[in-house]
Amino acid sequence: MLNYIQGEWRRSAGAETRAVINPATGEELGRTPMSPAAEVDAAVQAGARAFPDWRRVPVTLLFLAGYGAVILAWPFEPTRFALVWWPVLSVLTVAGARTVWAWKPDARGLRLVRIAGLASVLLIVGGYGWYNVRGVREKWWLNIQSTMAGPAKPIAEWVMQSTRPEDVVITDHDLIVYLYTGRRGVPTATFTALGHITPLTPAQDAAVLRTMIRDFTPRWYIAHARQSIEAADLLVGGPAPLLRYAGSIATARVYEPVTR
Repeated sequence: MLNYIQGEWRRSAGAETRAVINPATGEELGRTPMSPAAEVDAAVQAGARAFPDWRRVPVTLLFLAGYGAVILAWPFEPTRFALVWWPVLSVLTVAGARTVWAWKPDARGLRLVRIAGLASVLLIVGGYGWYNVRGVREKWWLNIQSTMAGPAKPIAEWVMQSTRPEDVVITDHDLIVYLYTGRRGVPTATFTALGHITPLTPAQDAAVLRTMIRDFTPRWYIAHARQSIEAADLLVGGPAPLLRYAGSIATARVYEPVTR
């Protein structure tokens, strides 16, 4: 039998061997060398060098799992909070690259594994570098602003021209409405952790909207998203409608609560 030390199989220099017996049958499975003190010390030293890195692995995995659970439970878009993982993943990548680089196995098969590991590291680093180059060239940091500005601008302009300062407006773009018009904006739907797994249906959104109309007494409901429009349309029909369709603007439909 060979000794496994620092990621490779090594033949022992010890001349004395001892039989390895199957305790169930008494059969001799092989003979293991009685390794001299130098080989035992080499194995202990290799384990001691690896222990400081490996002992951090459970803590790192627990952190990633715990933070992932927080992201799933948080009611807002999870991708924005996933950004905190990048420094951790970068550290893990660097640590893995250093470990693979320092690993010098003698066996041919293990050398191929080392080469494949180094190639994987280069592929990750190159891909991440190209990803950032594309981001700079295409100005990805402006994507959210440009995506939101298109539908939100006509809504904010209509609110500024057609509402009073004290009005409450329920809209998909409540933050932008509040920021640029000063009107009190309320989102068109509720945010729950369950929504990341099972999105709410228009009927469920309509039930939430019914409560919001009762509690916030809005002056206008302005819907841009398809589901927001479908939820509002459910409250327009029926024997006791809560909303009436008041018209359209460039990017949204406008509804007005029915007064009784």
